[in-house]
Amino acid sequence: MPLRQVIELAQNMIGKGDFAGASPFLDELEVRFEDEKDPAVEKILQQFGFVRGVGYLQSFAKTGDKEFIVKAASAFGFFAEKFPNDPKAVMAMQKRTDCLRSLQEWKEAAKVIEVLLDPQQPYRKQILKRSELLNLYYGKAQCYHIEQDWVKGEPAFRDLLKFADSAKDEDRAAYAVSCLTEMFVQNKRIDEVFPLLPRLSGDTPARYDLRLNVNLMQGAQQLKDESRHVEASLFYSLTMTTEEIVTYYTERQKRLEVELNRLEQFVKLRGQAMPQRRLEILKDKMNGLAMKLTSAKGHLKLAQDTPSFTTTLRWRKSDNFQTTKRDWESFWGFYWLYNDFPEHEMVENFLYAAFASANTVKFREKSIELGELYLKNQKWKKFRADVTFIMCNAYRLQADTLRKEAASLQTAM
Repeated sequence: MPLRQVIELAQNMIGKGDFAGASPFLDELEVRFEDEKDPAVEKILQQFGFVRGVGYLQSFAKTGDKEFIVKAASAFGFFAEKFPNDPKAVMAMQKRTDCLRSLQEWKEAAKVIEVLLDPQQPYRKQILKRSELLNLYYGKAQCYHIEQDWVKGEPAFRDLLKFADSAKDEDRAAYAVSCLTEMFVQNKRIDEVFPLLPRLSGDTPARYDLRLNVNLMQGAQQLKDESRHVEASLFYSLTMTTEEIVTYYTERQKRLEVELNRLEQFVKLRGQAMPQRRLEILKDKMNGLAMKLTSAKGHLKLAQDTPSFTTTLRWRKSDNFQTTKRDWESFWGFYWLYNDFPEHEMVENFLYAAFASANTVKFREKSIELGELYLKNQKWKKFRADVTFIMCNAYRLQADTLRKEAASLQTAM
């Protein structure tokens, strides 16, 4: 296709606001620029190179095909490298970091963000919007968190928390807290977690991060190993189960899909009559929703693919209640563990723990009921001698109680 025709087609598409349709023609111009070094082509690439990346993001928002994010990252990188003095070069680098994070290329994304936030570089002073800065601080923290690079991560997490607090962004602040919590647990700095715990009570996406909740459970175990059982109870109470995490991200995915679909339909019906600037803002919002949707799907898949630790968590909570003499909470914990998971491989232990706890709180009716259930199962041998002995005493006490009641009634008559 002649060069002039390629340029005209690209310009026509961009003029109509169809950046996605223009992107392949701008790709062709990049190839020709590399081969021919034509100044006319270079001028077109500088004029429309940024929208080439935006076009691929729009294609991703429509199709969900990650290959378009790969192309967008490449387009933004090419534009920022070839035209570093262009006013849109900083925005191109920011968009590139979003793409790299979506592709889980964390190390490369962190490098780009470090350059953008470096006060010695010319880019930091050009980033004036608080929302853009917050997104970069969040992105840097996310990269080091995923990579578990705690040396670089700790200052990044603290920077994000400080900036998020000043921006009154509770979601981002909660994410910074979750990163710090995991780092402290992993590095056996458990006492540094306590000042952060009140911040984990909010209902934010970070609160339902699988890794955070696994680390809360690990932190509780560290405290328990140090005989700090009351503090361990606090950690256990904050830990979400895999089922709760799956439920949260299933609902979040549905909400994001509805919102994205609503915006897509609105733009489809009203887009042509809108001012160009408003249309661009809506399309940027659609791109952002598509990224969030991809993230939610990733969290959901991770939680679904992770073996459930619910029974382990509930057992440890009940056992810890028992250690701290919170006997009734311990009993009900074991009791419902047995009732909720009757087919679990550890069900014999669940039932015996409930039975023993019922005896501790002198709940005779439940003690006899659970003991009879245990003895009824001929396959269970581990605690049979103990259960039989305790049941004999329980029957004797029950008989003594009935005799006393009968004697009392006879006396009354």
